[in-house]
Amino acid sequence: MKPEFLLLAGWLSIQALGAQTAAPTVDQILARVQTNTGQFEASLPDFTCDETIVARRIEHGVMARDGSAESHFTGLQKASGRMSFTESREYVTINGAPAVKGQRLGGAFLFEGAFSSLLDGTFSTRAALFHDYQIAGREKCNNRPALVIKFATKRGQSGLRAEWGGRTMVQRDRGTAWIDEETLQVLRIERRFMNLPPGWLGLVARVNYGAVTIDGKPFWMPIEVEAERSSIDNVSREYRAEYRNYRKFEVSSGISFQPQP
Repeated sequence: MKPEFLLLAGWLSIQALGAQTAAPTVDQILARVQTNTGQFEASLPDFTCDETIVARRIEHGVMARDGSAESHFTGLQKASGRMSFTESREYVTINGAPAVKGQRLGGAFLFEGAFSSLLDGTFSTRAALFHDYQIAGREKCNNRPALVIKFATKRGQSGLRAEWGGRTMVQRDRGTAWIDEETLQVLRIERRFMNLPPGWLGLVARVNYGAVTIDGKPFWMPIEVEAERSSIDNVSREYRAEYRNYRKFEVSSGISFQPQP
């Protein structure tokens, strides 16, 4: 066999290998993530888990309040046709002492929506109509190789709305998501909200997801949630929660849950 033919054959083999291992496009990634999100929304049962909360209030750069709690958290699906949960908790301890029935973590900023709206509002097929996405590279996230996706609401969009402090407003946000390269499950979402009620300067939320088993089925659920909210009065509020021991919610569990006001 002639050397020229060997060189040509080798070059063609390299070209074929490169075509087979070409990086996926953002549309291909988005389609897979949307499929995973849809399957998650359709199959996730009502659940409960154990929650640890740390909440801080900082005024003019000085710690003004520091609270913590252990609680039982539950998510009950609403019959709305979309991913939506009634999120509630029953406190077990507050600031290290046993909680009294009906007691709350006083004055704390509690970020809600980490179990449904943050994921759904970023990667559902409906959310995709109002967002732009781009691949920003590859990084390690939660010790796994991940694709980095930047996203932001489309300029001038008005169809996507959010409720803050009892006010419904057109949603403006931007953020970053880390997608597991092997499973194309969401490992982490960080989102900055920009259209906020008067007096609010900023709101940032971060959720880390991990593989758990609920009722014998695998799900990727929040394992850590962080949020910070700042305001024009030079007050910032920080929230961090960790989740573990996921299980299916059973009415006969003997645990009663109280919706948050």
